[in-house]
Amino acid sequence: AKKAPVAKKAPVAKKAPVPQTAPVPQKAPATKKASAAKDAAVATSAPAASAPAKAADPAGATRPAAPQVARPAPRATKPATDDGAPTTSRLAIALATIVLVAGVVLGGLGFNHWRGNDFDQSRSKAVSAASAAAETIFSFRYDKLDEHTTESKALMTAKYGKEFDTIVPTLTDVAPQRKVTVEAVTRNAAALPCGDECSATKASVLVFVDQDRRLAGDDTSTVFGNRIVVDLVQAGGDWKVDDIRAL
Repeated sequence: AKKAPVAKKAPVAKKAPVPQTAPVPQKAPATKKASAAKDAAVATSAPAASAPAKAADPAGATRPAAPQVARPAPRATKPATDDGAPTTSRLAIALATIVLVAGVVLGGLGFNHWRGNDFDQSRSKAVSAASAAAETIFSFRYDKLDEHTTESKALMTAKYGKEFDTIVPTLTDVAPQRKVTVEAVTRNAAALPCGDECSATKASVLVFVDQDRRLAGDDTSTVFGNRIVVDLVQAGGDWKVDDIRAL
């Protein structure tokens, strides 16, 4: 009998190739992260006055960056000066200014004290003297002209007394003929402004004086209103008339 054929061994299946794993991504170097963080810090520290920067959103949208609040500048530890002068020099200047101002104020107070007391009292006496002198000089009686001349010149300076003597003859010629009597009354008087020429020994006074004229044998009264300026000077402690000007 024939031998049965020996069955051949089945071929051994080859192993499937092992799939290669995907390469692991390498980490970015640390220097790149530090550079990115530095750029972000610079972007967020921009001044508030510049255009607002926009930060990228992970989803792709953009949003405005938060405004930065400016920090106040540190206070100076030393007092600032306008001209750079040392503090001691500025203090000395300030003290000198105070002394100067105080001197001016005190000097002004002294001047005002003189103007408010001695000067005003002196001018008040001048006004009274001018008022009384106007009544005496502009009043006369036809039969008492010598007394009028003596009383009037007693109120005048020697210089103006000589000028008054030049009008006395006219008065003595006219008044007795018509028997004229004149009575003068001062209505008001005031010292005129003196400006920069003010003096405690000189004054000019504006006087409003009325003259009531009457004739002998006639009861009719005629009143003449006059405005005169009486210049006075102090002589021997009294105010004397140095000039009379009609306005």
